[in-house]
Amino acid sequence: MPLISVAIASLSLAAGPELIAHDMPGFVGYAITNGERAYSAAGHWCNQGDAPAAWVAATNQHPISVLNLVRIEDGALRHLGASWATHQVCALQMNGCGTCTPVGPGCPDALGVGCSTSSTASSLGSQMNMSRRSDANAATGSFLFPFAAGSPSGALERRCRVAVADVDPAQHPSAVFAFELVTLHPSEGDASHRCVTRRIAPASMLLTPIAAGPANEASTAVELWQSVVPSVTITTLDIPGDGRVLVGANATDLGSGLWRYDYAIENIDSHESIGSLAIPLPAGAIVSTSSSHAPLVHSGEVTSNAPWNTAIDKLAITWSTEPFASNPNANAIRWGITDSFSVVCDRPPARGQATLTLFRSALPIVAGVTVPSAGGAPLLGDLDADGVVSASDLSILLGAWGRCGGCAADLDGNGTVDSADLAILLGAWNG
Repeated sequence: MPLISVAIASLSLAAGPELIAHDMPGFVGYAITNGERAYSAAGHWCNQGDAPAAWVAATNQHPISVLNLVRIEDGALRHLGASWATHQVCALQMNGCGTCTPVGPGCPDALGVGCSTSSTASSLGSQMNMSRRSDANAATGSFLFPFAAGSPSGALERRCRVAVADVDPAQHPSAVFAFELVTLHPSEGDASHRCVTRRIAPASMLLTPIAAGPANEASTAVELWQSVVPSVTITTLDIPGDGRVLVGANATDLGSGLWRYDYAIENIDSHESIGSLAIPLPAGAIVSTSSSHAPLVHSGEVTSNAPWNTAIDKLAITWSTEPFASNPNANAIRWGITDSFSVVCDRPPARGQATLTLFRSALPIVAGVTVPSAGGAPLLGDLDADGVVSASDLSILLGAWGRCGGCAADLDGNGTVDSADLAILLGAWNG
């Protein structure tokens, strides 16, 4: 089966509407119920394009946003809680991001050029104004409308819902907590602008959340992880005709010859979604422990909470959910979700090649990440991390030929796999 070629998109402002997630100015924490609690956050968006952004309350031509809560602790990222999608139905014509050219008074059917708009935490936490994430196609920004989710039962329903034990600062004294707001718009498709993150003071997690610094405009949970843990590497995968997925990786030296490898896959706006992750293992490597984590799907969302399967053989450790053909509602990594994976191994890190499988089409894609090495110093050009530079590595390099920033075959790190990388690989040939 051929690998899909992916590329890193450059940040540019396209003609038309350009909605940017700008800020989360406030938060609400709801009462603890049966060991859980829920949150909502205020949002602020800017239209920095050259055309008004549609904001029609009576159709699906308006934005939707989801709220996530993540924790960074001991070098690893965990997505703890996820809300349903909130419909934004009022485009205020404000000057919060520059000079605004309003399209009308009150709540018109568009956000004017240069204008900003905001929603309070109570508004974005309005349960009757929420619909299932699964009702949206993130790659196109379209979603089912009108929606009929019925009445919620209790304050936890549909909101960003977490276990109290996961956010208790007494149980996680060194943790960093942050909210992430992810927004889809039907006529704007720049994935780099969809997200905004903001750190929260840990002591406030069981009270009313208080920001621990300014918001990070156009920033994702995985990028926040890297800002807290600088050793994290990120590969950006833009899937042709679909959306963007980020793959973060980090290696932690545990001592006594053991290393922990942490991976986080964040699906920003891919409708395909991710159904498996395979990390190569060198010959003779011993895996001590492994785990995977996904946030709770709740409140009647149709997708599954079933844990991913783990398979370990002499070539790789592979985590996977049920195939789409068997269960279209399986627990794939869907839009606005970050799943994390961890493995403890007796081999030091090197640059290698992870394989992800698209959930709907079952096609594989590759990402250059930190992986367990064959031992000793990392061998430049050993793309499959088997300890030698040989024909299999050459095949990987040729398959990635062209623009391939962030992938393992980009040996000189210039954003392109070309003759310079080929010369490096052939110079290291020992297989």
